Amino acid sequence: MNKSGNKRRIRRIIAAILLSITGVLLVLAVGAYLYIHSFINKMKLVDLPEGEDIYAYGAGSDMEDTAEYEGLMASDNSLQNGDYNSGEDMNCEIEDGVQSNAFSGAGYADDSASNSISNFSLDSAADIDGNENEAYASDAEIALLEDKIRRNAADAGSLFSDDKDVLNILLIGSDSRSRSKRGLSDSMILLSINRDKKRIVATSLLRDIYLEIADNNYNRLNTAYASGGAGLLMDTIEKNFKVKVDKYIGIDFYAFIDVIDAIGGITLNITSKEIPVINGYIDELNKLLGDDKGEDYIYEAGEQYVNGKQALGYSRVRYIGTDFGRTKRQRRVLELIYEKIKKLKMTELNKLLDVFLPKVTTNFKESEILFQLFKLPDYLKYDFEQLCIPVEGSYKNMRIRGMAVLGIDFEKNISELYKKVYLTD
Repeated sequence: MNKSGNKRRIRRIIAAILLSITGVLLVLAVGAYLYIHSFINKMKLVDLPEGEDIYAYGAGSDMEDTAEYEGLMASDNSLQNGDYNSGEDMNCEIEDGVQSNAFSGAGYADDSASNSISNFSLDSAADIDGNENEAYASDAEIALLEDKIRRNAADAGSLFSDDKDVLNILLIGSDSRSRSKRGLSDSMILLSINRDKKRIVATSLLRDIYLEIADNNYNRLNTAYASGGAGLLMDTIEKNFKVKVDKYIGIDFYAFIDVIDAIGGITLNITSKEIPVINGYIDELNKLLGDDKGEDYIYEAGEQYVNGKQALGYSRVRYIGTDFGRTKRQRRVLELIYEKIKKLKMTELNKLLDVFLPKVTTNFKESEILFQLFKLPDYLKYDFEQLCIPVEGSYKNMRIRGMAVLGIDFEKNISELYKKVYLTD
């Protein structure tokens, strides 16, 4: 009798302990969920309908004819004396020397003009986003290019969408000067997380790529976002580059600044050529933020710690090394942010999320965000690699309807993108 009674007491004690442990774990789980949810709740989560052509491109494809587009471009393409044709840093993989351009037979000229950049102004409307001396494309050249673009875009059967181990997230950096309006997509980086190969690939898509945005409407890639938002931009990339864009994350100038400041800044190697251009952008930011003229200027070249405003100015430079150089700078900054986040303490990470998340717009669902946060420790161990589209030898500089554009070999670029993101090196 005593033995059976003891056994019952032991079972009751064990049951009570198990219930207590379960209760504690449940409380911790609920607390953790509420804690994470408090961060997610700060984000702007949007729902982009799938399979619906709802992103109207407007009456015509010539966005450059609209006042809004001209205003945005005038603000960004205003450097009068830029060394745009310099051979420095022309390609993602090349630091010095003139970019080889086998596709077109013509590259950017190695201009011997002065490298000094003076009288930087963001008030002029001069568009030097390309070679000023380059001849306009003929009607026949435009027709041939647009026919190739149309046939490539119409080939819906080659979309890379079957690999469940790859998550493609489009990072959209808007050049909007207003928190209430979207601008052009100043930065477009496809962040590809390959869980099988354990690598993350950051692919810059150059803004001036000439492609089909809507049926028989051709323009620069960066106009898609200004016209139809993230949905149209994602559709445009999928249609032209045959890569499934699963999700997007959108931020503006202000969010970029806040992120850099929240992680305590980053270390960049600033050249003497870049300083006046960076300071020109800082001037604009000081006006927008109500800061004093000259605040946060960079005065010396070399490796140095920079804050968010300075890092943004650095990331926007494209008059030295063209847009190829600029996107390389952007990927470098992204890599430095990635490396810095890996070393943050929990309290510092909380501070970063608290600052950053309220400024993020994304089509991730809450459950998907929770899953990605769960996977974050694994992601931080992955290799970080880079790619730039168009790749070397696959593009031609052209002027179409007054725009400096890149006419690219889509077949070659699609192949390079697929190999980098999906295949083993």
